[in-house]
Amino acid sequence: MSKITNAKVQLENGQVIKSDAHGNNFAIICPNCKQFPILFVALKNQKGASINNPAGCKNCNSIYYIKSDLEKEALSEVIIKQL
Repeated sequence: MSKITNAKVQLENGQVIKSDAHGNNFAIICPNCKQFPILFVALKNQKGASINNPAGCKNCNSIYYIKSDLEKEALSEVIIKQL
């Protein structure tokens, strides 16, 4: 299980995104529409944890997933990718 408390969240292109990261969860405002929160859970088979379990914006339907290696015990930086 990856702990991501206070981790920096960024897009694959390096753009840093404001986030609230605690435990194995983090929330961001959608980078696309900038209007709706998206929740990610950094656990296998959970919301946003992989390309097979993406997290999405309910406003603009943009889809994201965590690209960082979730096998690590702790992450200080989390990279997300848009599908």
